[in-house]
Amino acid sequence: MASSSNVNPSQGQGMFATGQSEDFNNEERQRAAQPNSNTNPGEGIPSTFEEFQVAGSLRLAWMEDPSVPCPITLSNLTSQDLVNQGWRFQYRQPPLGLELDDIQGLDLPCDPSDPTGVIFLLDVERTPDSNAPPISDLTKFVYEQTFNIDGLKYVFVQNTINKQTQAFIYNILYTNERLGYTWGDHPGDQRIWERNSPVYQALLGTRIGKIVSYLLLASYPRGTRRIARVVTYHIDDLMSIHMRFDIEKIKDTQSESEVGSDGTVRRSSRRRRCARCLRDIREVFCGCGVL
Repeated sequence: MASSSNVNPSQGQGMFATGQSEDFNNEERQRAAQPNSNTNPGEGIPSTFEEFQVAGSLRLAWMEDPSVPCPITLSNLTSQDLVNQGWRFQYRQPPLGLELDDIQGLDLPCDPSDPTGVIFLLDVERTPDSNAPPISDLTKFVYEQTFNIDGLKYVFVQNTINKQTQAFIYNILYTNERLGYTWGDHPGDQRIWERNSPVYQALLGTRIGKIVSYLLLASYPRGTRRIARVVTYHIDDLMSIHMRFDIEKIKDTQSESEVGSDGTVRRSSRRRRCARCLRDIREVFCGCGVL
C-alpha cells in the first residue's frame, strides 16, 4: 500500500537541522487532537531518544505480553466498511524501485503455495486530519485480499517521509555523538538493531514503528508475534530512509534464519532463487490492488 506525498526526500538532513526538534512533532500533535486519534497516553509524543525508547518498549510489551493492558484490538476491517466510507479500489502494479539484487539475500521462495510473505509500504503517511482507518488496518486488509496474514515475515518501509521518523533518524540516532557518523556519511550503509536493544526500542517508538507494531497487534492474538529486529539502510542515494521490520513467532523463535553481516536474512533452504521472486514480491505488495 502506498500513499502519495509531495515531500522531497532528497532534501535530506537539511529538513531537520539541529535545534529544530520542536517542529517535527507538529503533525503528531495535530493527529493526537483528532476525535478518532489512536495516540494513547502511555505512548505520548516522544521528542528525545529516551522518550522514543519508552514508547517503543510499551509497544513491544503489548505485542509480547497479553497480561499488559493494551488499547489496540484485532482488526475486522472489511471491503464493505471501506465502501461505506467512500473508498474505491484501484488495481495497479506499484513501482517498488527495487532490483532483484536488492532483495535476493532474503532467499524468498518462488513457490506461490509457500506462506512466506512480504509487505512494502512506499511513501506512507497520514494527514493529521484524516478520518480514514489506521494505516495498520488498511495494510492488513490489502494483504489479506491475496495472502494469509499468518505467513507475514517482513515489512519494508521504502522512502520514509514521516517527519517524526525522519527527524529521529537524521538528528537523534545518526549523529556523531551517538554512532560516530551521520546518515549521509556512508552510502549503502545498513545497520541491524536487534530486539530489546535501546535503538530497536526507540525505532519502535517512532511513527513508522507504531504503524508496524499496530499491524501486528491488529493481525495476531497478543503474545504470538513480535518484531525480531529493525534494519535501517540506504539503497541508491544518501538521504532516503529505508527500513525493514522482521516478524517472528514468539513461541517458535528457533528458526532457520540468520542475519548476515550485510543486514540481510539468509534462510538455510533448498529453494532456489529466481527472477520470479521479484515478481512475487510485487504481487504481495499490491494484492488485489492499492487503496
